[in-house]
Amino acid sequence: MTRRDFLVKMAALYGMTVLPTLAETAKNDKSLVVIFLRGGVDGLHAVVPTFEDIYYETRPTIALKKTLPLINGFGANPAMAPLMESWQDGDLGFVHACGLKEANRSHFEAQHIIERGMASAKNEVTDGWMNRLVSVLPYRSTPSAALTLTPTIPEIFEGKKHVATFDFGTIHKPIALDKKPMQTLFDKLYNNDDVLSQMYKQARAAREEILQKIKSDIAISDPNSISTKGFAKDASMLGTLMRHDPTMQTVFLSIGGWDTHINQGAESGMLSKRLGDLADGLAALKKSLFDRYKYTRIVVFSEFGRTLHENGTGGTDHGHGGLFWIMGGGYKGKTIQGTWPDLVDDNLQPLRELQVTTSYNDLLSEVIGRHFDLSPQQRKIIFQ
Repeated sequence: MTRRDFLVKMAALYGMTVLPTLAETAKNDKSLVVIFLRGGVDGLHAVVPTFEDIYYETRPTIALKKTLPLINGFGANPAMAPLMESWQDGDLGFVHACGLKEANRSHFEAQHIIERGMASAKNEVTDGWMNRLVSVLPYRSTPSAALTLTPTIPEIFEGKKHVATFDFGTIHKPIALDKKPMQTLFDKLYNNDDVLSQMYKQARAAREEILQKIKSDIAISDPNSISTKGFAKDASMLGTLMRHDPTMQTVFLSIGGWDTHINQGAESGMLSKRLGDLADGLAALKKSLFDRYKYTRIVVFSEFGRTLHENGTGGTDHGHGGLFWIMGGGYKGKTIQGTWPDLVDDNLQPLRELQVTTSYNDLLSEVIGRHFDLSPQQRKIIFQ
């Protein structure tokens, strides 16, 4: 059996995968949560430039007529009201017109470039930038120090360093290896010091550790807890896990459904509903992190933005510059960062989309580098 075959089998049996290299000892409690919104989010529908007449002219049916005031003429989608407390507290900010310097409107290619941490497709690398981040951080040798809440290892976490995967949907569904006879059989089969045996032991330890924490957390859950639907449920559970395990320092999850070519809607439309679910989840994550939030940085982004113009089916098409969310204790938010680009050309004609004025890897390098006190050399390792 090859190493990859073994990983696939462990993923199927345990709902998680581990890579063989163990992590090192942690020196602090700082953590990072990365949330990838797959599909290309329309940042102009989330944080609206209410001072731009052209926004309303090019979006006759989907422009937001009412927004929550932010700063410098920008307004938030009313569905994002659950995040306004963080905005007022100063621990939430946005970066507009951010993304890949070279426009790439292919979901697959744009996601690939960003997850690899490359400046462009020309800088091909073989691992993900979050795995490279793990390589420069001091970690404890615990199964869940680096965690992805996806069924398999995503590109952003691919590499040599230890990463555990876990699917919250499997929490209450026992699997074959949760049964004692099967555990005993596999324990005997992989009871040596070879690589496969070590990988099996890591996978089992990670699942048992996380399950135990979740069961304990459910038993002592706050009766005033937030709604348990959708993303908010997973985010609340994640925050509780992180609060009780300071070794859990890098976490990744992705949310799909942001490719709004058709019927995007306005204040009460499909996209606003999804932005509301996202806001509920981020607010739930902050609440469940409690004191751990002071040491946590949360970054939310997509592979690209959408077109300035509304299309013929009430939606928006693949664009360029997008919107980044940044949250966390100690973060100096309540700002719309980045340089706002012109929305018209020299002939005063509307441009197709937002141009990128802030490179995504420059932004992430600065935000994450400051959070973890990384040296310039370490930042260069992470973002190629």
